[in-house]
Amino acid sequence: MPAHSSPTSKATVDVYAPGIKRPAHQSMATYTTLNDVTKRFESASAELGKPWGTDEIGATFEKDYLPSMGAILATLHGIANGLLSYKENLDATHTTYDTEYSVRPTSPT
Repeated sequence: MPAHSSPTSKATVDVYAPGIKRPAHQSMATYTTLNDVTKRFESASAELGKPWGTDEIGATFEKDYLPSMGAILATLHGIANGLLSYKENLDATHTTYDTEYSVRPTSPT
């Protein structure tokens, strides 16, 4: 496994490009699952309408429920998007080290 020097620092970083593929794939699988579950949860919640009613008690419940539901959905979407971003960064790292550095000699000539 060759070591590659970072152009912005004097540190040497060991990168095994093929090893990056597995966590990238796992991140995408987790993103897909979480994104699908979030969409189903969001859709099912919307289909329920307002089963708590429109009376005073229902209005009080809704006042707390809707912001909480919005926060839950925003958090789930945020986590899913974070996983997708992580996967994209792993892919970019893999591409960089698999293509740009794979043709470099491992020792100076």
